[in-house]
Amino acid sequence: FEAKTEFQGVKIIGEGQCLQIALPKVIRTVAVRTHNRIAIPPENSIPVTVQKNGVEIGEAHLRDISKGGFSFLCTKQDLPVAVGDRILVEIMVGESEPFTAYAEMKNRRLVRQVDDLITVTELCGARFVMLTPTATMHLARLVKFLRNTQTQ
Repeated sequence: FEAKTEFQGVKIIGEGQCLQIALPKVIRTVAVRTHNRIAIPPENSIPVTVQKNGVEIGEAHLRDISKGGFSFLCTKQDLPVAVGDRILVEIMVGESEPFTAYAEMKNRRLVRQVDDLITVTELCGARFVMLTPTATMHLARLVKFLRNTQTQ
């Protein structure tokens, strides 16, 4: 959210006092996301390995990815991390070299699958942090590859 203000001369006068009020002249919203997300269909399950403090803590499945972050599905007991925790993730697509990067957990929420209302899973969102130039290039190639496979 962004608001630009300018004094517009609105005055309230009472008993010798004057108050000048600034009203927004321009209001616009700015999108939080700066990168397009690539959704991963459930039938194209892409495994994500999650580590915390050097210890593998769970397996998950990629839900979507962009150059800024990703979301993944896991079962609640499989992933003992909280919002704000820093994790190391490894995303394996096909036979290529796995993409490995640090990320910060941004959100977690319970979801039910449309075709299975009994099983409760958790949708987690994370933002990539401290990407090296090599990791940034690898991520760009990964996103481009996934985008191209969806259009075929």
